[in-house]
Amino acid sequence: MRLPPLFLAAAFLAQTQLFSPLMNAGSLPPRAGDAEVARILAAGGCVLQDGTPSYTIAEVARDPGAFVGHHIRIRAVFEQAAEGQYLCADDPSGKPRFGVGYAPRTGEDRKNHEKSLTRIRSRDCIGRALVAVSGMLQHAPQEGFVSYEYRFDVSRFDGVEPVGRPYAGFLEAGECYRTAVTFAPDGTFRLTDPLRLPAHHAARIEWTNLRDLPKLMRAATTPPTQSVVFRVLSKQVAKAGAQERWNTTYRCRIYRID
Repeated sequence: MRLPPLFLAAAFLAQTQLFSPLMNAGSLPPRAGDAEVARILAAGGCVLQDGTPSYTIAEVARDPGAFVGHHIRIRAVFEQAAEGQYLCADDPSGKPRFGVGYAPRTGEDRKNHEKSLTRIRSRDCIGRALVAVSGMLQHAPQEGFVSYEYRFDVSRFDGVEPVGRPYAGFLEAGECYRTAVTFAPDGTFRLTDPLRLPAHHAARIEWTNLRDLPKLMRAATTPPTQSVVFRVLSKQVAKAGAQERWNTTYRCRIYRID
């Protein structure tokens, strides 16, 4: 039976503009709607449109045997663990999970791997990053110190971004968070869930890279609430005059807008 064609996900990294040209992916299973994967499938601001079908790791894990031996692109969380490297879902359980291998590489592919892994190990990601990777799934069970049933052999990294942990009302310098922001009619925005502060404390957030994010500056044309991933660059607490009051200033950098 001939399966319906798939849609190739592609996007501009800077503007997050999506489109889906029609393509035929042969015998691969059709994927569900996956707008998020499109957001990071760009390299250096160029649109990736190489004919490689794209899936989330959850979609592949539903029937991994159907993907073995096919060249595909997966959107997942890359995790650098003590015993090895994994691709997993952005879920507290870490499941589903595939082991990570690497296809033979030379020249530009080697540079791509080195640059991407350096980014994953950097302070921005600290060994855990949202990635889009091209390669081939293999059924290669491993049990012991490194444990998995399927291994994804990466041929190329197509995107690397910080994951961000859920924001729960508190911010610490150096940490990366994911939360919702709400836009006001005048173009400003605030955290949808306000900061939780001790008594006699006030706080403000200074966003350091708004000029680099034109999408944020066009609040009138965007949904009232959007999700952002950001890092707290610094936290400064100062006493307010002679009274027992304190002001806290957080300097934050936005990495991603969902």
